[in-house]
Amino acid sequence: MDESSLLDLLECSVCLERLDTTAKVLPCQHTFCRRCLENIVSSRNELRCPECRILVDCGVDDLPANILL
Repeated sequence: MDESSLLDLLECSVCLERLDTTAKVLPCQHTFCRRCLENIVSSRNELRCPECRILVDCGVDDLPANILL
């Protein structure tokens, strides 16, 4: 895997910013920055994964942090 591919894995696919230690992992195993997930919940009153659209049945605060970052 080249450096560009690795950097893509460390990027939030919603805002395209680099993920940090506040990043959250959804039950589907996709990871996004906390700010983007909170924005989704506030605008739609529900949380669906931006990648696969699975409905997440807990709040952003209850999601685990991505410990690999």
